[in-house]
Amino acid sequence: VVRLTEIFRQAQESMIVVNAHKVNQGQLPVLKEIDKSESTDFQFIEEEDPEKILQNILDLCSEGIPGQFRFHPLREIQVLAPMQVSDI
Repeated sequence: VVRLTEIFRQAQESMIVVNAHKVNQGQLPVLKEIDKSESTDFQFIEEEDPEKILQNILDLCSEGIPGQFRFHPLREIQVLAPMQVSDI
């Protein structure tokens, strides 16, 4: 088991940092629906349909994140998933 304990390249007020600390302390992360105009570095999108999940990821990586944060979709965005058991 590997536990990540140091935060790199994130501001302390980042929701990524806030939620990482909560998860490490055994607490639930802050999960709130966000307005599309709201700028945040952590999003939770509830969806059960695998095809819709895949489409959400593709939309976020090709349009949402690059448009909001000016990241290059191929060089500066990485999608992490716990395991590969499907196309997602």
